Amino acid sequence: MAGAAAFAQDVQAPTDKPLIPLRTLGKTGVKVSIMGEGGSSQFFKALPSDAEEAERVAVELLTTAVKGGVTYFDTAHSYGRRGARGLSEKFYGIALRPWRDQVVIATKTGKRDRDGALQEFEISLERLGMEYVDLLQLHGIRSRDDLAAINSNTGAFQALRELKDQKLIRFAGITGHSTAPHMKRCIDALDGLDCALFPINAATDQRDRRAFEPEPENPDGHFETILLPYCAEKGIGVIAMKSTAQGYLIGEGPDKADAQSLIGYAMSTEGVTTTIVGPGSLENLKSNLKMAQNFEPMSNEERDTLVARLSGSYSHLAYLQPGYEDV
Repeated sequence: MAGAAAFAQDVQAPTDKPLIPLRTLGKTGVKVSIMGEGGSSQFFKALPSDAEEAERVAVELLTTAVKGGVTYFDTAHSYGRRGARGLSEKFYGIALRPWRDQVVIATKTGKRDRDGALQEFEISLERLGMEYVDLLQLHGIRSRDDLAAINSNTGAFQALRELKDQKLIRFAGITGHSTAPHMKRCIDALDGLDCALFPINAATDQRDRRAFEPEPENPDGHFETILLPYCAEKGIGVIAMKSTAQGYLIGEGPDKADAQSLIGYAMSTEGVTTTIVGPGSLENLKSNLKMAQNFEPMSNEERDTLVARLSGSYSHLAYLQPGYEDV
């Protein structure tokens, strides 16, 4: 769509002075904005159903984020709409190619085998229209079986090593919604791992109270307590997601809070480099950009108060339910 591409090229590039504070992404040494742009469910929530109009709005959202100071952009091979996977990478490519050297692009593969991961990545590069990706992540780590598969001689992590050697990716990462202990084991086992993406929010996350994936070694089920400090110890760059639980935690009354507080909680968590926020709408994006540009860390008292307010929310979070698919 020529109009969308022209819109992207017509916007002025960010200035040298960062509009949003930057932090270093672990041992990568790369500095990224404390707020990142997400390209999954909340991204598509902001887009109309008409294909051409969706592309135009997507480019507007992404260019608004760049102009507002966002330098970290998160997508995945699978992100899109039902029956139209890959739209997220396509839209990211159209909007972000003009500023390729000024932004960090992260995508993901859901494959667990080397050949499958390489094939998906080749398609992702084609959709993005880019020569390389900054960060490629193994998508949705869930179980011990995942680690055995991805770390074999024919596993997906071998593909990431090869892609790093070929300079088609700069960094390798993992992501997961449901299992802090298993992600910790991956960090132990995967030599050359650079980053990890996982949920950080103020909702009480007690996985042992649900029939999901029992973790007796992790009775509180909280990424903050079991994985975050370990990443800091190992120099793994931490990317936070689900700060608003895909919007479920936003609202008034018991077990709800305003979006700014929820996002601020994740941004204020020690060890978190950047927090992925889906726009939901252009209005929401502009509000979030303003908050990030004027970010003030929450005090421990403010954080504790927010956690107490959301103490009954854990059992309804969609991304923790069996069968959840991150599209």
